Amino acid sequence: MWNACAPRVCPHVFFISETGTNSFYLRDDGLNGDRVAGDYIFTSEKCRYDPNIAMPPTDPDEPVGIYQNNLNDLWVDSDYFLITPSLAILNTNVPAVETVMLASNIQVSAHLINLVTTNRELQRVLRIGGGLTALTQRIYSVLPDAFDFLPFFSTDHIEYSNRLTSANFVSGKYMPVSRNFTGTGTSVFDNTAAFGSSGRLKAIPMMDIMERGINSSQNTAHEISHHWAAELSTSLFITSGDGHYSPNSFINSILGGQYKAVTNTGPGGGYIKRCFYMDYTNATPLDKYLMGLISTSAVPPVLVSSNTLVIPCDGVVSNFRAPVTISNIVAVHGVRTPGPATAQKDFRLGFVAGSHNRLLTATEMTFYDLLAAHFTKPLASNYPPPMITYGWTPATKFFGEGTTWNSDVLGLIRPTITNVQWLVNGFRIDGTGYPGRTYRLLGSTNLNSWTQVTNKIAGTNGSFSLHDNSQPRPTTRWYKVSTP
Repeated sequence: MWNACAPRVCPHVFFISETGTNSFYLRDDGLNGDRVAGDYIFTSEKCRYDPNIAMPPTDPDEPVGIYQNNLNDLWVDSDYFLITPSLAILNTNVPAVETVMLASNIQVSAHLINLVTTNRELQRVLRIGGGLTALTQRIYSVLPDAFDFLPFFSTDHIEYSNRLTSANFVSGKYMPVSRNFTGTGTSVFDNTAAFGSSGRLKAIPMMDIMERGINSSQNTAHEISHHWAAELSTSLFITSGDGHYSPNSFINSILGGQYKAVTNTGPGGGYIKRCFYMDYTNATPLDKYLMGLISTSAVPPVLVSSNTLVIPCDGVVSNFRAPVTISNIVAVHGVRTPGPATAQKDFRLGFVAGSHNRLLTATEMTFYDLLAAHFTKPLASNYPPPMITYGWTPATKFFGEGTTWNSDVLGLIRPTITNVQWLVNGFRIDGTGYPGRTYRLLGSTNLNSWTQVTNKIAGTNGSFSLHDNSQPRPTTRWYKVSTP
């Protein structure tokens, strides 16, 4: 039996059990809602928000009305969770987002795609490995090939019963799908067809649930950055060979090398390693170069320690290799191509939430939709780049250099009516939608039952024109435009 915060009083606990206490019990005995005894999947008793505790004020850089909170001090005699179970609060004054069903097991909102899954696919990939092609193919069966990245939110969490199993420590993953640039240490390839894309999809970033994955924007920005950065040859001594920068490199990137050296502060005027692991407001010059956003002249040399062991924070750094310059990188990999003049700067993200054997509720859709929208929230030119480590803050200024980030889903396909016109022999509706997508004109005489009148595929500019030339026509008919 698991118990939280009893008999002690837990600080910052916003939830009480249905019995009105601050004790929470998680069951694995097959009783009171638990499905199977001894399967190491624990079922919590129901709990509710404590109205006697006010929600803390929202950080100005974070979504309004959302707060994530841990159930602290959770323990059990035989085994215990690697991460503390946690719950999220969505303020009741946040209106529910509109959702539209695109298939019996797929619903979308303004910034979110929700799939019904049957095998907890995302958690399996995070813990064991495997693919997501079956899920992405379903997405592309109802949505256009318009996304550069499909970031996946976890909506549940599974761990190995031994909490120290290495797979339990995976909080995010990056699944490459295609690359169309050179000069970064990677090869050009295109596996988009296997995922259902016709050539646009670049990668699938995956995030674990709550504090492990979406407590801050860092995890998502980290996984997206894998598409370009930290794949340089280990012969340069600044990467570790696993898609991250070496811990002895002084880069301070979101992908590793998170250290800065301060000169003339150590014994004999040496260097002291200062750790700034949380200091992420902008991508580093090297990362921006590898994205194709800046030229070689804007990349400073990288300092690398030659110590065989990782130096602790505030430790003395006395041995250095020759600084790694951009010329050294170009000599190994060539110039990043395409460069700043033609490299992609406009990116669209399609955030996905898979839910096991059910659709997400309106509250859950709203919660994840807010996260997706906020990650790509545009910021005024004079607004300082927010820290993307301590909370769920916009990452649009993190990459900078004129890049734009969009997470529209429903607005991507929703038709906009531009003209309605009665004709001598019928009725006409003009509109705009997504190029190549089919739009249907539906008619009804009673607003209850609707039948298709006609359909058209939107042109290359997204325009379409729908005509009702049927004869004889009812005296009264209502119309609406739908897709699919």
